[in-house]
Amino acid sequence: MKNKDPKANFGIELDESIQIDGVSATATKFGESFRGIFRWQQSFFKLVWKQAIIYYIIYVSITLFYSFALDSGNQANFDAITSYLARYTSSLPVVLLLGFFTSTALNRWFSIMASMPGTNRPIALYVASLKEDAADGCARVDLYIRYVLLMWLLTFRIVCKPLRKRYPSLMSIQAAGFLRDHERLLLEKHKEQPGGSSKTFPLVVYDWLNILLRDTCQKGYFSVANDFGRNIDAIQVLKKGGGNVIKFASKNVPVALIQAVTLAIYCYGVVSVLSHQIEKHYLTSVLSGYFPLPYALPFFFYYAWLKVGRIAIDPFGSDEDDIDILNIFDCHINGAMRLRNCYGVKITIPSTDRSAFSLS
Repeated sequence: MKNKDPKANFGIELDESIQIDGVSATATKFGESFRGIFRWQQSFFKLVWKQAIIYYIIYVSITLFYSFALDSGNQANFDAITSYLARYTSSLPVVLLLGFFTSTALNRWFSIMASMPGTNRPIALYVASLKEDAADGCARVDLYIRYVLLMWLLTFRIVCKPLRKRYPSLMSIQAAGFLRDHERLLLEKHKEQPGGSSKTFPLVVYDWLNILLRDTCQKGYFSVANDFGRNIDAIQVLKKGGGNVIKFASKNVPVALIQAVTLAIYCYGVVSVLSHQIEKHYLTSVLSGYFPLPYALPFFFYYAWLKVGRIAIDPFGSDEDDIDILNIFDCHINGAMRLRNCYGVKITIPSTDRSAFSLS
């Protein structure tokens, strides 16, 4: 196992998920609130710029067609059609559908985030529980760390495409150091059994962890008797968190809801681009015919709202706003290596006068 990213966080897990580069967390200074408006990465503009170009080309084409290709009679017919469409623009339940869709998607996203298990707690608990004078203590710590990381990796490979791309097979996982040859053969044999599949690989590793903890307890390597139960509880929490993530990721938002809200947004866009009025006054005709700001703004706010919901549906994808599972896994590796180095280390406690102690 190697540290994939030396700059990854060593302490707090998921630290980078709460940081937004270039956007101030507070707005105490004048103009701080406007810094995020002109940000391109992960921005509203990046979501809609392609659709904005297409919208503008269609909009201006209709204006040119109206001004130069239609006679007065056909222009009157066109005006009647646009007036008819304009009356029904507000009748589309866009806000209702978008609100329900995005709230459902974001609630599901937050549930997945809250369910994501960490590896630091079970590893730290095992390292702290194991006696320092255990004959094979270092080997047991290494084995336990590898099994915990392997269980986490196999769990999130089920739901995360970038992680499957980095580790496409058991051979690649073995090459990365998380598997041994005989362990890979056991997993492949399990897959061939009735009911076995790659989705149940984490449960096999969970069984290995239980066996390792039981063997550690039977040999009396735990500092106190209660450590066995505490370590069992820790890996059960890891197992439950991984199961919840798979459950939320596999039970997707209904396709009918996605289709309904997408159809409503695009229908609103088509109606808005066709229903603009060509004003008879020259100044207003130029403004409304070639600069469709009043008609385009509502559509693109709705469209960006839709894109946010679509991004939240699959939080483990490769979009900029998706959860960076690769970085999180690198943080778990770095944290595990740090905890591994803590086993057997003793701290020298100097004799210090209480009155001389101070911090600043």
